[in-house]
Amino acid sequence: MERQLSFAQSEYVRKKKTTRRDKFLAEMEAVVPWARLVALIAPHYPKGRRGRPPLGVERMLRVYFLQQWYGLADEALEDTIYDSQAMRGFVGVDLGAEGAPDATTLLHFRHLLEQHELTRSLLAEVNAHLTERGLLLRTGTLVDATIIAAPSSTKNRERRRDPEMHQAKKGNQWHFGMKAHLGADADSGLVHRVVGTAAHVSDLSQTHALLHGEEKVAHADAGYTGVEKRPEIVAQHPPVEWRVAARRSKIKALAEGWAKDLTQAFEKLKARVRARVEHPFHIVKNLFHHRKVRYRGWPRIPPNCTCSSPWPIWSSPSARCWPRPGPEKRPGHRRTARRASPCAPRGLAALAGPAPNHPQHRHRVSRARQTQRQFTTDAPALFSASINSETKFTEEPEDSSKNQFLPPHFSGSDYRTCRR
Repeated sequence: MERQLSFAQSEYVRKKKTTRRDKFLAEMEAVVPWARLVALIAPHYPKGRRGRPPLGVERMLRVYFLQQWYGLADEALEDTIYDSQAMRGFVGVDLGAEGAPDATTLLHFRHLLEQHELTRSLLAEVNAHLTERGLLLRTGTLVDATIIAAPSSTKNRERRRDPEMHQAKKGNQWHFGMKAHLGADADSGLVHRVVGTAAHVSDLSQTHALLHGEEKVAHADAGYTGVEKRPEIVAQHPPVEWRVAARRSKIKALAEGWAKDLTQAFEKLKARVRARVEHPFHIVKNLFHHRKVRYRGWPRIPPNCTCSSPWPIWSSPSARCWPRPGPEKRPGHRRTARRASPCAPRGLAALAGPAPNHPQHRHRVSRARQTQRQFTTDAPALFSASINSETKFTEEPEDSSKNQFLPPHFSGSDYRTCRR
């Protein structure tokens, strides 16, 4: 969006310090495919033939994204735009000529997105943009779910809680709210599927909706035990290889020895890959402030809480190195900066840079991640390759075929040679 700077904006641009909010909004200005997203909303947007002329689609989309990024109510966002020059520059508002979009206008725009289910189209368009940039490889999928709380108070007009939310027990604690199920790319950690349900719905029942159909391997935690036997998985995704974590109680029940040590080592390898699916939850719940649902009524909650298009862009594990959309650094607050890998793209430069076939994209993935992925994929072969002909054993191990928790493709001789 090209626009001429006013005197106040030009004075603000020449300031000596660039705040974290300026850095974050500059990154979003560069990497979000605004033209493609606007083209999806334009056919459903009012044309302004009668009444007050509507504001531009891109301006309202930017305001909507600001609300999702900073977790603000409609009135609070309107006041914040008036207070923050960085937000006014991002939206394109010049107070000398016009005012900021009011809360009612934003409310109508959000209802427009909900009515036509445009947030899912925005999510799909962003994923297509990431695929074109070579960030979604689609060879593996990580599945997981998280509970998003809802108000449990009955102090309202109906004297009851939201009937579309439900309570669920996790561990020894009860939670009331909804559950967000997501599927993320195993290589980059970018989210490509999101499904919202009540909190009491099991994780296994939504697994088939989190797969895109092109993956060869799927990773999940112990809550997805037995997912490969479900009829919808067998019918829709039969060739997928499932790498599900073993339950902790079953591993603890194993006898102390080489078999238990090797099983724990293999589970740790699977956990390294599966850990990437936790980064989107951190971004959405801690950075975007979606720890609790913001609206009442199921048709409004999933689009605004789980299907907002900024999620996939921010769901990469390297997001911990990017500027946060939160408040500025407090005086006296010490923070250790985490440096990104020299081979990885800085910030969101991978999205704003050239196409994937450009020479600059040859070192997109760091060497450490490449080594980790290769070691996790070929773990049995690596264990077998570590055989030493001079290894001596003091005792004969048990029959490995009787232990169902040991990794597949391992023979008894392979296990005996792994212990010296």
